Amino acid sequence: MGQLLVSSSIAPSPQFFTSTSDQKIFPNDVCLEILKFLENGNFIIRNCSLISKQFYNLIGEYLKFAIVFKKEINLKSLAKSQYLNRIVSLKTVNSFDGSIIDNVELCEILQGMKDLKEVWIYKQLKGVKGIKKIGSLKQLTILDVSYNDIGYGGVKWLTQLSQLTELRIGNNSIFDDDIKMISEMKQLTKLDLSNCRIMDGVQYLSKLENLTSLRLCGNRLTDERVESISNLKQLTELYIGENQLGTEGAKSIGNMTQLTRLNIQQNRISQGVKYLEKLDRLTDLNISKNKIGDTGVIIISEMNQLTKLTIRDNKISEEGAKTLGLLQKLTYLDISDNSVSNVTANSMQKNMKSLKYKILF
Repeated sequence: MGQLLVSSSIAPSPQFFTSTSDQKIFPNDVCLEILKFLENGNFIIRNCSLISKQFYNLIGEYLKFAIVFKKEINLKSLAKSQYLNRIVSLKTVNSFDGSIIDNVELCEILQGMKDLKEVWIYKQLKGVKGIKKIGSLKQLTILDVSYNDIGYGGVKWLTQLSQLTELRIGNNSIFDDDIKMISEMKQLTKLDLSNCRIMDGVQYLSKLENLTSLRLCGNRLTDERVESISNLKQLTELYIGENQLGTEGAKSIGNMTQLTRLNIQQNRISQGVKYLEKLDRLTDLNISKNKIGDTGVIIISEMNQLTKLTIRDNKISEEGAKTLGLLQKLTYLDISDNSVSNVTANSMQKNMKSLKYKILF
């Protein structure tokens, strides 16, 4: 028998897990198929575990739960859950109006989840204590601690997570020493360091040769600094918007010919767009707010493999916009905040047969 993964938006509570009937209603395989069909974790926990001891035991033995907290985390309820060891994923979806939960208590509960593989916690773990506890969850493969004040030195506890392949640590104050430590996590394939005030420390990321996705938006990267990551040959997704890149920065990125997705919005690349033409595997490009003008848009119109293009606020005229009609594989196009009229946009819409969404203008 396999194991089922179901989603729940609440923590299981002991009051739901009582059953008096020992009678087997169906063979175990049939019961599991019923549970698989239901999918809804809340319904399974609240109702199916009450049907009989057979269902109760099967839920505890074969089901795994992905818990999503849409309201404030009830630590007391979570700690008493009978199915604590069946939780493989825990996620908070907002900051709960700025309320701060008990770092230590939450992390101690997480330590009791032996099958826990994925954790997303936003704006909750204030200070190094919480991060230190997270660092003891050796089995984690995905961790998102964005928007947490992890404090100076907090990153070192995360480097102990040797099975971690995806780390999201954006919107924290990250120092050069922290990035140097992260660069030793050679197993990482996805890394998010958005809005972390990164400058020279970016050079250490060149050691992460297994990265396929890297997010560096909203930092302080210049042409010289970005050159150091251009040798990441496995990288297919790069998000580097809202930095200080110019023509030379675009040139460095243009050498990353394996890229399939690039967000370079709100930089200063201007005519450096010519170097991006070499990215012949690129299918998704966001080049908004770079002042590329009609000259730049003509170059982009030659990138006929693109399926998604966001080119907002680039001083593009009506005539320049029309050249984008050559991109017949586009399914999405955003040319808003340019000098494009309704008539031109509607005409382009009719001629671009692959578009699945109305042109944004």
